[in-house]
Amino acid sequence: MNRSFESFSGLIGRDKDKERIMNLLAAPSKVDDAHPFVLPIVGMGGLGKTSLAKSVCDDENVKSHFDLKMEACVSDEFSLKQVIQKIIKSATGERCADLDEGELHKKLEDIMKGKKYLLLLDDVWNEDAEKWLLLRPLLSKGADGGHVLHEETEMNRSFESFSGRQRTHHQPFSNKLLLLLLLLLLLLFIYLF
Repeated sequence: MNRSFESFSGLIGRDKDKERIMNLLAAPSKVDDAHPFVLPIVGMGGLGKTSLAKSVCDDENVKSHFDLKMEACVSDEFSLKQVIQKIIKSATGERCADLDEGELHKKLEDIMKGKKYLLLLDDVWNEDAEKWLLLRPLLSKGADGGHVLHEETEMNRSFESFSGRQRTHHQPFSNKLLLLLLLLLLLLFIYLF
């Protein structure tokens, strides 16, 4: 399901969150920073995490900061080969269905070599830390300053081990915004019925 990456027109009430994430992405990397930086957006389903991440990635200031922008929807079943294929397809448009895992690793390395990249991993559910740790060395092939922005429904301990001690963004929706959303839903319900 690729619903996450459809064109996006705007956000309501998330300007500060978007700005915070953009500032984290634009901050210069330090010598002791892990590579790549992993910035999770965590929250309950249906609250706009993917829209927020997509809005950040589509922002012209963010686009100009990176040499390469890639997206992959991960979903329930984590297959390293499928995730790599999705990342390559996002970067080049190539499907690479006929390549084995070793050839995919090499292709991804060639694509990322020397490039400062932004990778959006959407719909992260898998909690098998070892699978995520297999992806990390592949993502370290890009230039310093590469970032992985991902959205997930619950705090995923396996992704914590994937990210190490990295800068994170765990900004939940404010109570005021949740109340506003509930009020809007109630008004919509009253209007429809």
